[in-house]
Amino acid sequence: MIVRSLVGSNLLLTLASENNSAMP
Repeated sequence: MIVRSLVGSNLLLTLASENNSAMP
């Protein structure tokens, strides 16, 4: 489903942004 791919990409982007912000 397209919705699942959108949600999955959003979760990955959110996790990546949190990891980047947490790391110096």
